[in-house]
Amino acid sequence: MDLPGEMWLDILLHLPVKSLLQLKSVCKSWCALIDSPQFKAIYLSRAKNYALLLKRPPLKNTNRSASYYIHSNLEPVRDATKPDLQHMPFSRHANFFGDTVMLICDCNGLIFLEDDNGMYLLNPALQEVRILPPLPRSSFIGCYLGLGYDSNANDYKVVILGENQTAQMANVYSLNSDSWREIVAQFPTCVLDERIFPVYFNGCMHWSACTVEFDPTSPRVARRRRRVVLFSFDMSTEVVKEIALPDSFRGENIRPPRLGVLRESLALIYRRYVGLEDRIDVWVMKEYGVKETWTKMYSIGPGFDNVFCLCFWKDELLLQRCVGGQLILTLISLAAGHKFRTFDGYGEYDDSVVAIVYKESWISVKRSSPKWAAPVMIFGLFGRQSLNLLYMVGVGPPEGVIDIMLFDSRLQGQ
Repeated sequence: MDLPGEMWLDILLHLPVKSLLQLKSVCKSWCALIDSPQFKAIYLSRAKNYALLLKRPPLKNTNRSASYYIHSNLEPVRDATKPDLQHMPFSRHANFFGDTVMLICDCNGLIFLEDDNGMYLLNPALQEVRILPPLPRSSFIGCYLGLGYDSNANDYKVVILGENQTAQMANVYSLNSDSWREIVAQFPTCVLDERIFPVYFNGCMHWSACTVEFDPTSPRVARRRRRVVLFSFDMSTEVVKEIALPDSFRGENIRPPRLGVLRESLALIYRRYVGLEDRIDVWVMKEYGVKETWTKMYSIGPGFDNVFCLCFWKDELLLQRCVGGQLILTLISLAAGHKFRTFDGYGEYDDSVVAIVYKESWISVKRSSPKWAAPVMIFGLFGRQSLNLLYMVGVGPPEGVIDIMLFDSRLQGQ
């Protein structure tokens, strides 16, 4: 069948990564196209295949490792995909206290995680993992960790804000150079009594935490006061900046909210009590960086006891709950009425379950040796009339990738 070139391209862009991996073996031209940076960039920008990676710790009093599930929809657990992570380096390590793997955050299909032995970047769709080199200084103590994309340098970076014996600083890892470097950074000193869940949004890594400040104007017994803070690290400028929270987040008993991205806006998820009733509030910053645009979009409840908010997923809020000692996942619709669905089968309750929503991507974390490719003209895949030129050129170190430039009227300007 002789389909127009634009139709072929649309078909490929709508296929899941697993299918594209199989199509790479059809012929060299398909392999070159699918592996090209341009195709990967367009695929990522249009990606709608959002998946949920769920990790639950080992069951108590067992020697089993943690369980991982990948949901395309929150189907019953028996129908969820269990990724094959046995060959991954982080899945082999456990200590006396059991599994130590921590899922930190995601960015464009890459997941940043760590355990007692090191730090890793994982692409679940490609089943690829990169072990990060050790930090430059063993005396460095990290407080805030994150992964984001530097659009100016076309680079993915891991950032760790922390301190050594004398000063605060940031360690920044570059995927392109596969190396760490230290920079000076000033950030709020956190009180580590809450789990910190970072979120990448608008080119910045974001954290919410609780800090203790000294107020000399207050009575002596109240000079140390807790304050909830929200701050960011710009992946391009590498500058830390505090972001103002709504006035409702003032007070001694306020806990750091869970961060998320809802409908292309930075969002806060906060569980609060009104008398004996608990509610879940969802705040959205309609204009990024402008405090006055914080808006409480939803207030859900009461009726959700023993609940922990995990994340947003497909315009719904995902919660973990304890019901009769069992772990139950609940999806609450953010539409009118807040209807909810529950899913069980995950075993006994554990409050350290982690869920990360990511979209499938072609971003490779493999280390590759430098390669060069001779220029090749390819017309057979799409035909001369639909694609004016499909040209493959070699790109040198350090990535050694193949670059395909698509000069088509429909793709110009992307």
